[in-house]
Amino acid sequence: MIVKSMSRKAPTFSQLAGYIGQDGSGGSQRCFARNLYYTGDNQKVVSGLFLDNYRHLPPRKNGNALYHEIIVLEPQPHLPKDRQMQILQALAHEYCEKRAPHQLTWGRVHFDTTNPHIHLMISANEFGSQTRKRLDRKSYARIQRELESYKEVHFPELVEHRVYNKPSSNHVKTKASEGEMVRRTGQLSQKQSVGTTLKTLFKYRAHVDALKADLNRAGFRLYQRGKQWGVENIETRKRYRLKTLGLDQTFAHIVQRSQAQQSEPLVRPKENQIASSKSRPKPDLTPKEKPETHTPADSRAQALLKAREQLERSAARELSDFDRGLDEGRDR
Repeated sequence: MIVKSMSRKAPTFSQLAGYIGQDGSGGSQRCFARNLYYTGDNQKVVSGLFLDNYRHLPPRKNGNALYHEIIVLEPQPHLPKDRQMQILQALAHEYCEKRAPHQLTWGRVHFDTTNPHIHLMISANEFGSQTRKRLDRKSYARIQRELESYKEVHFPELVEHRVYNKPSSNHVKTKASEGEMVRRTGQLSQKQSVGTTLKTLFKYRAHVDALKADLNRAGFRLYQRGKQWGVENIETRKRYRLKTLGLDQTFAHIVQRSQAQQSEPLVRPKENQIASSKSRPKPDLTPKEKPETHTPADSRAQALLKAREQLERSAARELSDFDRGLDEGRDR
């Protein structure tokens, strides 16, 4: 299921009502109407009610006048059209309860494509209000997720793939115009095609350098703008942010692995520590810092020196006694 919203600045209620109310689609003859206080069978009356409500709004440059929104299902060949109409009407009611509870809404189910869908025209202001209702992207994304959950609980017979309740990293973000083109043609948009082509390259690469080489061979290159990374088509210079392609988290993992491969281990092995400590020269010590050590050879040298000094003293005494004896002999 896909839910799309497209805003219009001009009050083209009559034109949109004519498109939604066309009978060539084989859709339901019963219109979906909310806060109109009218069954909605006559398109001119419907557009007049929307125009009267729009006149309550003060003029404002670039202010929204209405919204054209679509709820699209995947093909359901196993379900009869009547059941598909009931489901789409119920989904539209739940959607409006969350998205525009007090705004004018009118729509009809179409079967002009393989995907059954319902078109809705929603006023920019609540009934009789002088202010426009603004819905930010975060709130709208939440409503899309809640509607998908509601569909899974209340209509399990639908054969559908999850679109909004799955990780955003695998989802290529598309504009409303791109979504409309995909719905009409059944072909991937240019952004979706690029995302599908690059997903394989990003999935099986463990280093940024290898990824850059593969991207270059595919005709792309990485670029960075602030904190955002993206890819650029070398030939057309068309740029795509990795976040919109659903590849930002995958690229972040590649960067982490590349940094881990380039960084050295913080703790060296013990063998390297021992070898480095042996090869590291010891710092020279000053004379005051040199410790006084006595080896066995030094002790023997000191002992010999003392013995020599004793012998020299003994020899000096004996020589003195000998000279004294000679002198005494001469005197006699």
